[in-house]
Amino acid sequence: LSPRGTGTKLLDAFEAVYIDLERDENISVPTEGKLIRSYHNYEETPPLEELQNTASSLQETESTIVKIATKVNSYKDVTILDALHASIPKDQPRIILGMGIRANLQRMLSPFRNELTYTFLNEGQQGAEGQVSLGMYTLTAHCKEPKLYGILGNLNVQSLSPRIHNTLFQRQGIDALYGTLLTDDLEDAWSYMESVNVQGISITSPWKQKAVGKMQELDDDAQELQAVNTALHEQNSWNGYTTDAYGITEGYDFLKHAQSVCILGSGGVVSSVIQACRQCGIQDIQLFARNEERRLELVDRFSITAAPLEKVKLATSNIVICSISQDIGLPLP
Repeated sequence: LSPRGTGTKLLDAFEAVYIDLERDENISVPTEGKLIRSYHNYEETPPLEELQNTASSLQETESTIVKIATKVNSYKDVTILDALHASIPKDQPRIILGMGIRANLQRMLSPFRNELTYTFLNEGQQGAEGQVSLGMYTLTAHCKEPKLYGILGNLNVQSLSPRIHNTLFQRQGIDALYGTLLTDDLEDAWSYMESVNVQGISITSPWKQKAVGKMQELDDDAQELQAVNTALHEQNSWNGYTTDAYGITEGYDFLKHAQSVCILGSGGVVSSVIQACRQCGIQDIQLFARNEERRLELVDRFSITAAPLEKVKLATSNIVICSISQDIGLPLP
């Protein structure tokens, strides 16, 4: 609400229960409304001591609730906000939120920690970067002390995994929630995951190979491919699994009758695709990909034939498996 124009009239008309004002914003508010005094930093998350001083100054106002929201540029920023939350006296109602892609799991936990949280109804209506939809919060409404899971990938990953997993958790009555752990710095994200006791992760591009070094145990497929797409934290040990090949062989029964296959792409999942084809008895495997280094590596590793993606129109296989992004144009006739 703005002190300009009809702000006060709107407050009177709607009988607001909560009124959210910046710490230096002055406006006459109804006495029955709960006043939230807010501090926002849209550029960064300041050091913990500075935020603690800010929280103290907000507590000294006439506010009922203290709110601090900052831009999260790394997972270290999320740990700062968590530490800030823990340092505020328990009897002081508070709202501590991160803004940005990396704040997703913290946002998912907001209803369990904060006096209230901020959400939106439909895509495109977000009031701040990183807000979680009301629909997602509804899926986790049954949780009490949820175990934490998520998908680890790069900052551009678009995935239905959170909705799929949270829907299944809700339907099965499992006290758990699933968020996103997107990053361009694996060490940064991994330290955060361990600090908040994440129990398991799905792993996607570009971390399937690099995450192998974080594992204490690997299943046979992960050991052979040196890639993981699933990791569980069990008895203080990270155990890595590769389930792609199983999913392909069991999900596409027609592969068991194929004579030859053409694979498009050379990303992290392609090793599992080749492995699945071999398990189905297919020996004639042709690969077409843009990345020459990765293409040659797969040729050497699996003894397959390969060519640049622009030559895909020369493919002679009767089955095509596409493992490249849908926004990449295919040079087809």
